Amino acid sequence: MLANGNQNLAAAATTPYKIMLVGDGMVGKTAICKSYIRKTPYLSYQPTISETHEITVSIYKNDYVVILWDTNAGEEWNHLRIRDYNNTDCFILCYAIDNPTSLSNVETKWVPELNQYCPNVPILLVGTKTDIRTPSNRWISEEEGDALKVKVKAEAYIECSSKSIASIEGVLMRAVSIAEKYRQWKTQSSSRRLCTIL
Repeated sequence: MLANGNQNLAAAATTPYKIMLVGDGMVGKTAICKSYIRKTPYLSYQPTISETHEITVSIYKNDYVVILWDTNAGEEWNHLRIRDYNNTDCFILCYAIDNPTSLSNVETKWVPELNQYCPNVPILLVGTKTDIRTPSNRWISEEEGDALKVKVKAEAYIECSSKSIASIEGVLMRAVSIAEKYRQWKTQSSSRRLCTIL
């Protein structure tokens, strides 16, 4: 028979990971979801209020079930979005490399909101629309994104384009890895608190 701590870890592994995409409107959150599900680039724009998708993410031949939440950035939907934050295992916080306002809002709006309602949940910072970056334009650089990751204490930084399914898969794989570590940390912390009480 498994010890309590191992039982908790086994239960955590069989429960789907909850991963939420947040960030300004039109930065590509829905494109990440749809491109991964359809395995083909999703290039249209369709506003989302709140939408969930059950997906399977494979990492080193291990399959992980994920409930992927797509959210709306509008202030009129703040109450719904914040309510949905409960029990999240990882946030994918997106900005678009051609939108400096979306980058600024990572620090001024989104990270403060996530820290207020989910202070311990890890954040994966994602720069989207990298297919438009060329040597001649002045879009937000990878170095700027990496510096912001350090500044806001995100768990990791990665870039993607909805035109590259491999890069979308990379985002989900990294998010699941982060979520798995967080779930284990949370379960082990609960076990330690139980031992202290006993």
